[in-house]
Amino acid sequence: MAKVSGQLHSDLAKGSIGPVTHRVYRGTGTASKHRAPSRKRLTKLTIKSPLDIGNCWSRHSADIGYTLRIVPPDAFLKSLSDQVGGFGTLSQLDDVRQPLWFPSDSSHNNRPYIIPDGLNDYMFTLTNPVKFGAPFDIWAVMYDCGHPSASRAPLCFASVPSAHLNCSTNPALQWVWQAPPIGLLANWSDATCKVWRIVFDQNTIQMFWNGVAQSPPKIVPSQLFDLLQIFASIAPAGFYNNRLFEITTFRRILNPVEAQLLLHYLFDFYNLP
Repeated sequence: MAKVSGQLHSDLAKGSIGPVTHRVYRGTGTASKHRAPSRKRLTKLTIKSPLDIGNCWSRHSADIGYTLRIVPPDAFLKSLSDQVGGFGTLSQLDDVRQPLWFPSDSSHNNRPYIIPDGLNDYMFTLTNPVKFGAPFDIWAVMYDCGHPSASRAPLCFASVPSAHLNCSTNPALQWVWQAPPIGLLANWSDATCKVWRIVFDQNTIQMFWNGVAQSPPKIVPSQLFDLLQIFASIAPAGFYNNRLFEITTFRRILNPVEAQLLLHYLFDFYNLP
C-alpha cells in the first residue's frame, strides 16, 4: 500500500495505486477498478510526465512545441502546442503582443519559461465549439505576481463570461475567480515560483499553492469552459507580468495519490523548495 501524506483538499489522504478502493475528498475520484473501469490506473510510485496521469485534457509547457520569432538578442513566442489537444495551440500572431521566451531559468533546473511584459502581451487558443463544465482540475507552474499596482490575470478559460483567475486590488489585494467574483481564494504573496492548483467540482472552487489549500472550498456558480488564454482576461485586460513554465488541465479531479505524484514530479522537475 502506498501511503500519501500532505494537505490535499485540506485532508490527509491514504490511498492505493492498486485495486484497493480508498477514500477521497468530496467524492472526487477513486483508484478502484470497480468504480472507475475506464480510467487509466497508475501502477508505479513515480511519473515521468503529467501525461502519465490518465484523462489529461491539455498540457502547454515552455520546453515543448514552441515557435519563436527571433529579433536578436530576443526570442518572442509565436505559438505553443498543446501536447494533448484539448484546448489546442496557444498562439499570438501580433508581434507587439508576443511574450518573451527564455531557454533557461537557473533557479529552476534550467527550464525554459515564458514572460509577458504586463502591458499588452497575451496568448490564446481557438474557442472550442463544445463547452464543458466541472469537474475541472488545473495545474500550473508559475511565479506569483507579488504586490501588484493593478489587477493581474494570468489564466482565463472561457470566452463568455470572463472566467479567469485574477489578483485583484479592489476592494482588497487578493486572488479571486472572476465569473462572478469569488473572493479570497488566496492572499497576495511574494512573487516566488509555485505549483498552482485550482479545483472545480460541481459547485465549489478551491485553490492550492504547493499542495497547501489557501482557503476552504467556496461556492461558485456553474462554469462553462471553452478556451485557454494566458497573461490576460478575455477582454483582454489585467495583463500579467511574471513568468510561466507550464499549465496542465484535467477534466476530472485527481485523486489524492495522483495529486501527490504530480506535485512531487513538478517539485523535482523545477527544483522547487
